[in-house]
Amino acid sequence: MPASDGEQHNADLTNYRLLFGGEVVGFQWTKNTASRSVVLQCLDWSNYWDYAYQWQNTDLFGPGVRALFSGGATNLFTDFLSDEGSIITRIIQTPSAQYPKLKGLLGGLVHLLEAIGGSYYTEKKFAGQNIFFSLAELRLHITQMVTAYEDDPTCSRLLNASGYDALFGRTLGGLGQQVSIRQAINALMAVIFHETYAIPSPRFVPGTAGTVSGQVRRSLAQDPKNGFIAKSAQALVGGLRSLLATLKPAAAGADAAADRAAMVASIQAARNECARTLSQIRDPAVQKTRPFFASALRSLDQARAKAGTASVSRPSQATSGLTDALTEAITQLQRVSEYQITSNRKDAIPARLNAQIFRPDVWFSAPPCCNVLFPDQYTSLRYARSFLQEPTRFLLKTNDEFFGEDELFDQFYFAPKGPSLKKDQATLRSVLSNDLLDHELFSGILPVFEKMGELNIFAARSGTVDGKAPKVGLAQRSANFLYFKYRFAARRLEVSARFNPYVAPGFPGLIIDKYIDSASAKRRAELSAQFGSASPQSATVAGTHFLANFTEVSHAVDQQGGRTEIVGSYARQAEESVEFLGISKSQTVQTKAAQTATRSSDVAALSAPRPMSKGPLGGSIMRATDVTDVYRATDVASGLALPLLADKKRPGAPGGRIRVPVGIAATASAFGRDVVALVGDANALVSFRAYRVEEEIAIGQTKVVDLPAEEYIRPGWYGDIWHPAQITKAYAHFFQTGAITDAIDVATTVGGPNSDSAPALSLGSGASIETAVAWLVDLYSYIRAEGLDVDEFIRSYTWRPIATLADLFGTADLQFSPDGHQVVRGVEGFHSRAFGPFSDLFGLVTPDIDTVLGVKRGSTVAQRGDTRKRKRDAVMDYVTALQFSRAILG
Repeated sequence: MPASDGEQHNADLTNYRLLFGGEVVGFQWTKNTASRSVVLQCLDWSNYWDYAYQWQNTDLFGPGVRALFSGGATNLFTDFLSDEGSIITRIIQTPSAQYPKLKGLLGGLVHLLEAIGGSYYTEKKFAGQNIFFSLAELRLHITQMVTAYEDDPTCSRLLNASGYDALFGRTLGGLGQQVSIRQAINALMAVIFHETYAIPSPRFVPGTAGTVSGQVRRSLAQDPKNGFIAKSAQALVGGLRSLLATLKPAAAGADAAADRAAMVASIQAARNECARTLSQIRDPAVQKTRPFFASALRSLDQARAKAGTASVSRPSQATSGLTDALTEAITQLQRVSEYQITSNRKDAIPARLNAQIFRPDVWFSAPPCCNVLFPDQYTSLRYARSFLQEPTRFLLKTNDEFFGEDELFDQFYFAPKGPSLKKDQATLRSVLSNDLLDHELFSGILPVFEKMGELNIFAARSGTVDGKAPKVGLAQRSANFLYFKYRFAARRLEVSARFNPYVAPGFPGLIIDKYIDSASAKRRAELSAQFGSASPQSATVAGTHFLANFTEVSHAVDQQGGRTEIVGSYARQAEESVEFLGISKSQTVQTKAAQTATRSSDVAALSAPRPMSKGPLGGSIMRATDVTDVYRATDVASGLALPLLADKKRPGAPGGRIRVPVGIAATASAFGRDVVALVGDANALVSFRAYRVEEEIAIGQTKVVDLPAEEYIRPGWYGDIWHPAQITKAYAHFFQTGAITDAIDVATTVGGPNSDSAPALSLGSGASIETAVAWLVDLYSYIRAEGLDVDEFIRSYTWRPIATLADLFGTADLQFSPDGHQVVRGVEGFHSRAFGPFSDLFGLVTPDIDTVLGVKRGSTVAQRGDTRKRKRDAVMDYVTALQFSRAILG
């Protein structure tokens, strides 16, 4: 087609977005007097997890008959000499082929999924558990639709604790002998507080160089190292074709003999060039071209023999045999000239469709921007609470993993630590002494008890964010997390909205109730200036807005339009002081300040310390003055010892450093074993000198900060990526969007404030969820009050990229070679090879793979195992049958 037409078709393809991806698993056909209809039943591609079975192998001689008959595998969960728990531990330690940095059980679960269909595009390649699942993986790239945040240490921190082998053994042992991969995943993920959610409108991430496999293929002729092979083959093809064009039936006489001699010489020259090129093929990357040259050599030998012994009595047979031999040689050499090299880069990344996301239970985290619903986007909002189902207090008991439960040594933690009748902040002792929490004055006591005897979660250690966020006790944070999860679990939120494909199920969301008018905005600004923007006083003016985890999202689309229904769990108001019962409070923490100071100290050293190197107090050395005469010793034993400025430190030494006398020369052994270890030779002559080191150090200062409620709830084993200040990195990976707590300046977007009701048009870094919600409501209200384009603001704020038709099926000009192995034209899409008139499963893999589960490249089994052509033919036959009947008209 013309270039302009092709560009228009590609533009049309990018206008279509993916709403659901899966396979037809059934149908319902209905006919009545008025019409007939068919309803297709579809499941997403994770349905393969439901019937990929694993068996417990308890047989000394391998899996039993039932395991083999069901197509199940025993390669993951069982070993005759190992228990289930130790097997799971081994899975944990086996990294994912596609996510080698993903640690802990989450990495093991992704590895488990890869074992179903295999891995074919990474450095580590392996086949699946049977041909069916391997073919499904090759066609659909199922494991490339699973994603997690690779640098999240949550699982590895949690599993630093002991006691997991027995827990895993009990978890899997309760599932029976035959277990599906999904059952195993759900059971194991519950142990590590993780969940998996399907995203109906996922983001597409192209692989390395825009490819699906992540491996860049290029023509052999374009390879600077091995291009001579293709160029030689091309030259030989051209010469043999010219020779073939001049071929004529054999004749008698001297001219005929000369023609035959010239023909033999030409063929011999081509053979010599072919043999010379074959001898020069040494690079492992192009070893697969050797059989093509070898076949061409055999054909040229046959052609040479035919040309030298051409029979005059049977000219047609001689010419035919010579033509066949030359044609076969040309065919083999043509395959070399068209050969493609796959670059097996270690950093190659396959394409990804983020349709199944593994993540921790993050209902308390900041929502992504795509999960914000403004009043213009929904038609109804339902929020339900049952006060008698919401616990008012929570007691967590922990015990030592080794000794088990013991009344003397068990630890108790309770939540929430809010105001009580007798104290400003309740303690466990006061609660046990008949004290009531403030909110219990209205509802009474509704207790919940929990214990953690299966694992020692407090062996984990969580870091800080930017070195500023203070730690909350790990045990207390865990108690807070479990308590508020219990408290909010009984709440339910339902939203009926306009069609909104950008919503991400399984992640927190924000529903804004209403905008505030100019008078209310002015009053809110006054209260914010007096009490703070997140104070209860200013919150009463801003209205009630809701946070919830979007656990169910349903889209309904027809010819009249579309609707989106959302069900939220753990629903609550955005006002943290109300919902979290006063657990937030100020803390005094040590922070780094911009001021510096100069400190001096006297140290021993073998040579003068270098300026700007690290000093004994951890600062930067500005200058060093030799003061050896002040401390010079008369002998090693009685001399005054100074701390040695060196890289190596002796554990347990006073001051953390080796101390030595100065101004005296002696062997290293005379100064002690620490100096011997430092210099490396006991007999080396050593002399230390004294230096007065002046260094510049940063001055620390104390600062009072208000911790947001989410920092009191985030469990101690969760990675810092789920902190409001960093969670945007995870959202960028999953959806290429940010979080509502991101620092943002929109003054240039809305043109700046021009009225008394104008809010602060910048949200600073480190904002809490409550602060971010208040700022977003103010901004939304301001845009409405100023008559700006509200719809455009909502679109730009909530937009995220969704896979397009071109991403999935390629560009409009996409064309494969007849065998489906190579792309001749256009750009390949994620599922371009999932269907088509092809019947060779090796057209689905890279050229470096020759065998899949015993099926060899070029075999008839490889053709029978590929069902794409048969499926396509069946669909086309059905469409043809409909065209010649009234069925298509109803």
